[in-house]
Amino acid sequence: MLEAVGFSVRKIPRAQRRTADFHVQDARHSYLVEVTEKQPAENFREFLNRAEAEGSATLSRTVDRDDRIDGVVHDKADQLRCTRLPSDFRVFWITAPDDDAKHLWEVLFRTLYSVADLSTVRKLNSVTEQSRSLTCFYYDYFSFYRHRNLQGVAFSSVSRVCLFLNPKSQRVEDFRSSDLCNQFALRNGLFDPDVWASRLDVLFLDLDVNRADEKAKWSALHNKYGLFTMRVRDSIFEGRLVVTLLSNGGDAT
Repeated sequence: MLEAVGFSVRKIPRAQRRTADFHVQDARHSYLVEVTEKQPAENFREFLNRAEAEGSATLSRTVDRDDRIDGVVHDKADQLRCTRLPSDFRVFWITAPDDDAKHLWEVLFRTLYSVADLSTVRKLNSVTEQSRSLTCFYYDYFSFYRHRNLQGVAFSSVSRVCLFLNPKSQRVEDFRSSDLCNQFALRNGLFDPDVWASRLDVLFLDLDVNRADEKAKWSALHNKYGLFTMRVRDSIFEGRLVVTLLSNGGDAT
């Protein structure tokens, strides 16, 4: 993908110590890139097997921050940090070449930035005011805050390519202006929370608030925005139906 738009990509030889997979260069910068392929979750594989065996199946999964994904990001960020090659930026790249990519994207997005869905009102017990659903960044502990030396996490699937930028990283301004970020931006695939800071439908919990204290988070958001908030949980529902079409040439499922 990168070579097609003019980047020079070199595979890093395996060594005794852990290293990144690729050393990437453009006219101005160099990047260390660690790549991993994410296989479908076990419950998704069971869902597909059930649909195949029974003719139909459904699956509902909560979309939230995931400790396992956070652990993968932590491990790969450490691998990039241990790679002894000169570079300007470090990027972790996840590929998901399967039907479970939509759920993985949502979970990754919420894990990197700790994105939470909040139901909000300005007055309690109001009979006229309708609640609004708003997005809040940094609501819990989030992966990017722990890894200031990781500039971004890229994601690619059959239907989507994007780059999640770490706004808390070292050299974030330089990375924003890099050719790599520009290539994703050209494809409407660059995610940068700081760009949304002025939007009325997006909230940001300040970093000095104790993430383990729900009351502290509630008070901080009320003091900052004048809103009473309540956490709501989002989910993804999927269904599969196996249909067999009969024709002169035989069955086609």
